[in-house]
Amino acid sequence: MRQALVRWSSLRGNRSIAPVLSIMLLAMLAVAFLASSLQANLMRSTQESAAKVEAYRVAYVLISHEYLLLQATLAEPGAEESQELTSHQPDVLRALDRAAAVDPDHAATLARYRRIEVKVQAVELSVISHLGQNHPGEALEIVERIEPLMQEVSNGLSAEMLAHTDAQAQEAQTAAGRSLLLSAGIGAMLAVGIALISVTAWINRVDRRLLDRMASEDALTGLPNRTAFNARCEVALEAASRDGDRPPTVLLLDLDKFNDVNDSLGYRFGDRVLKEFAERLRFCVRDEDHVARLGGDEFAVLVVAGDPQSGEDIALRITDALAQPFLMDDIILDIEASIGIATGVAGQDVSELVGNADMAMHLAKDHRLGFTRFDPERRDVGAARLALLGSLRSAFDKAEITLHYQPKVSLVTGEVIGAEALARWNHPTRGIVGPGDFIPALERTSMVYGFTVRVIAEALTQARLWMIDGIPIPVSVNVPVRCLLDAQFPETIARCLAEAHVPGYLLCVEITENVVMADPELAIDVLHRIQALGVRTSVDDFGTGYSSLAYLKILPVDELKIDQSFIRDMTFSDRDKALVRSMVDLGHHLGLSVVAEGVETLATMKSLRGLGCDVAQGYYFARPQDAVSFQAWKAIRAEEPWDADVAGGPG
Repeated sequence: MRQALVRWSSLRGNRSIAPVLSIMLLAMLAVAFLASSLQANLMRSTQESAAKVEAYRVAYVLISHEYLLLQATLAEPGAEESQELTSHQPDVLRALDRAAAVDPDHAATLARYRRIEVKVQAVELSVISHLGQNHPGEALEIVERIEPLMQEVSNGLSAEMLAHTDAQAQEAQTAAGRSLLLSAGIGAMLAVGIALISVTAWINRVDRRLLDRMASEDALTGLPNRTAFNARCEVALEAASRDGDRPPTVLLLDLDKFNDVNDSLGYRFGDRVLKEFAERLRFCVRDEDHVARLGGDEFAVLVVAGDPQSGEDIALRITDALAQPFLMDDIILDIEASIGIATGVAGQDVSELVGNADMAMHLAKDHRLGFTRFDPERRDVGAARLALLGSLRSAFDKAEITLHYQPKVSLVTGEVIGAEALARWNHPTRGIVGPGDFIPALERTSMVYGFTVRVIAEALTQARLWMIDGIPIPVSVNVPVRCLLDAQFPETIARCLAEAHVPGYLLCVEITENVVMADPELAIDVLHRIQALGVRTSVDDFGTGYSSLAYLKILPVDELKIDQSFIRDMTFSDRDKALVRSMVDLGHHLGLSVVAEGVETLATMKSLRGLGCDVAQGYYFARPQDAVSFQAWKAIRAEEPWDADVAGGPG
């Protein structure tokens, strides 16, 4: 536009053509303005159509995947397949809600699809129940009845997706046609005056920039998208290799628990948080660095030719920027991020560099580090962990997983009042693998739910055998956070009790303090429902977590287990003994039984007995052992008087 005005000004001296050029220029400006307005409207309409297409596509894919999961569950019934199907169901409903939000004209139809989907998901739960009861025929009949409903929703979503795709293509064609008309009109007027060439060039340049920006820019935040970011990374890596510059550093960021914002406040608030975070992120980097939104709540920073330490410096600035809460319509939100940092090396490609940053980011998220740098040694550790998890999938079926039992002994009567079930893995090549080597890796995956259920089922089977032999011994099983935060977990325990034919009091569920803090309201509700089955509940490793006493006083538990780190040194550490005394008194004032873990000496046992501790567990009495050895140990101990322990010898 500036060039056109300059050329128009240079022609004003020629009075014979100046009026004509002025009129033509004004006409051109009018046409250009009108065309630009129409083009902008079309582009907005195209973007809306694209959003609708994407919403329907996501819903269609999720519905199709749900059907495949249902078929997989029928083909291979199991806890893992059923868990994956049930965890997939909310995603389908959210996708239908999202489609209704972006396409209000068809909200009624989508609402009907949602009602159908709710009905289908209820039937799927019935199918899972029948499969769990070993009624595959009935489950198959139920699936055949709901297949037409699923097909109706799938076909409807597919039709809407195709319709909106056609509409998007038509709008793009209309935009292209109008651009051609505009170019033709400008070409005709260029014969009147060379000044109008600049106007045409300007309009075309704006259009090209707009289209280029749409292809490489995130629509919500205005930041470069993943494609543009990867291209800039590739350029930076090539420049560092060619010119000998310092290699680039990549920071990968993921907002912690951002889905809670969308689920609780809606996508409108979530989008506003993302836009404000993008603005804060821009101020945390240098002018020569690049910021991008890779998708969802994942962002990235490319530090070009900077000292590797710049990655940590920027991460600190980002952390400081997030320390200021987000204010959204009088709602204050505290947002945190996990950041992974990786610096390129010679011969490295973009995918490897970004993958290293992603690995570091997940490490920071798992361990709540805020930010951490990629460690090459962890790549091998991660590969070994994946291989271990792959072997673990079939370990139960191959009878490689066995349970050992460690007794819990009453400090009042000396009787064995229970046993903690501890998993041992007899790996075919590595030998015995202790729980500390595979349980932490397992807890980061969805496999831990099925693994825990298998442990509970096997422990209850053993409790049933002991009950038949006339020596009922309650068994304790540690339960991870994924189980406790599953609203269906009490029903799973009820099913395990029913299949083992044992009463609820023969099972004790052990949890840690940190498990409760993950979602106190849901955890407390699940524990109440577990207690309603007659199952005892226990807080394991008490004193090592970060729980609030405000939650502890309302927590539905029957037992506190004092962590062995306090028990081990209490006979020669007044501080540890004072802490143990306080925890015993606290448990008793709350009406709870108190168990001491890690009792290894007679002196420790006597000291605990003097403090009024109820139950002890540790090597002083017995190491964890298989069921046969446990039963033999218990028979021998039953023949020895409790006074033998008190006087100076283990049972």
